[in-house]
Amino acid sequence: MRETSLPWCLGGDFNAVLWDHERTGLSNKREMEHFRQFVDDGSHIDLPLSGNKFTWCNNKEKVSFSRLNRFLMDVDMLGRFPTLRQHNKPKVSWDCPPNGWFKFNIDRAARDCLGHLSIGRVLRDDFGAVKLVFYKKAGWGDANLAEVLAVREAMILFAASSWVNSTSIIIESDSSKKELKFGWQIVVGTVIGFFGAAFGSVGGVGGGGIFVPMLTLIIGFDKKSSTAISKCMIMGAPASTVYYKLRQRHPRLDMPMIDYDLVLIIQPMLLLGISIGVTFNVIFPDWTVTILLILLCTGTSVKAYFKGVETRKRETVLKQVPVSVGINLYEANGLCKGWKVIASKGDEGTNWKGYQLVLCCACGMVAGIVGGLLGIGGGFAMGRLFLELGIPPPVTSATATFGMTCSSSMSVVEYYPLNRFPVPYALYFIVVSVIAALIGQHTVDKLIRLTGREPIIIFVLPFTIFVSAISLGGVGISGTIEKIEQNAYMGFENLCKYEG
Repeated sequence: MRETSLPWCLGGDFNAVLWDHERTGLSNKREMEHFRQFVDDGSHIDLPLSGNKFTWCNNKEKVSFSRLNRFLMDVDMLGRFPTLRQHNKPKVSWDCPPNGWFKFNIDRAARDCLGHLSIGRVLRDDFGAVKLVFYKKAGWGDANLAEVLAVREAMILFAASSWVNSTSIIIESDSSKKELKFGWQIVVGTVIGFFGAAFGSVGGVGGGGIFVPMLTLIIGFDKKSSTAISKCMIMGAPASTVYYKLRQRHPRLDMPMIDYDLVLIIQPMLLLGISIGVTFNVIFPDWTVTILLILLCTGTSVKAYFKGVETRKRETVLKQVPVSVGINLYEANGLCKGWKVIASKGDEGTNWKGYQLVLCCACGMVAGIVGGLLGIGGGFAMGRLFLELGIPPPVTSATATFGMTCSSSMSVVEYYPLNRFPVPYALYFIVVSVIAALIGQHTVDKLIRLTGREPIIIFVLPFTIFVSAISLGGVGISGTIEKIEQNAYMGFENLCKYEG
């Protein structure tokens, strides 16, 4: 461009920004400085942009916007066209209609069967300017009726608008509802979900590490919907397992199979740690989370495997290992003074020292942080801690499952009003997980009665964790490769600037 004496202008996607305000979140400083140096060395003029200040969106769970499209020119070109301007139409999530046309974007909300209907419409002209925004209740019906009503209302409203000087209109539906259609994806997903729920309920780990990759890679849901449906499946499987275990007794003591005192001790501090871990999940880059996930799950599964081998040899592990007591002062004080015991261990007394209580709180906190950071939930942490405490494997599985039932059901209650998951898929996979959990528990109970050995459950735990590490690690590695190809920022995030 320096060798020509003619005026010139170069426009397109430069895949880089000049300034910090041209990209949300943290920018690649080195890349930005190189591009700015290129513009300064050539004395290029960056044509100002009006309208939407961003030209690109990553369309990911953590939304990021950037200005990648621009026009560069020399002084002669700007001198010949002094009124030259660049305007960016809002095409991040909307396609402009042809000149002289209007476009109605419609959307509807309805329960999957019969329920109250809502419809909404947004009218824009060919320049992208919003002319009309409207929302109304539409009575009672199903989702299909809501779609028809939205189209009809849009056409009536457009025809009745006296200020519209055009009869050309495009109606586009923004409805992203995913109907339940049986195909090979559902068949494969059902098989994987069935075995994931069966092994997860037996091991007391839920199975979320298997559900989320299955829903994302096979069924085709986005990460947010996959997480919500996974919570529904995790709610169904533990609930059926708890119902199954309520009728059973401790294998060696006169007490229920579920140790409610143990849940009361571990749960509060675990939940606090999960909250901290979720914050770390926002700050840590995806590649770091993926590496930690693979290392931790692999190490945990190997240790749990050797724990199963040890238990198989000894059949009863009687260790005085610190327990995470959380914030429940009543339980902590009782353990410290010796008048509270971990009943499911079969101990006649449990005398806790002060340093042991501090260590126990730290154990619960660390377990929760790891669970929140890596997104593997409390089942993985509780199962391993209970085994280290010397709790019998059947009691470990039942107690950890009971603890997951409350947290997962609360998540589903929060997701449902937000329409974060399609109800038909959620109901279908809940039924699959419930049936799988009941069959898995019944099968393992029969095996224990036939063989007389409980370590079968311990061997299921490392297997489930190992499979989860491979599946979640694979999803994380693929996402990291995609970011590398897009030259996306891969450093630590600033929590105060997070907009996801």
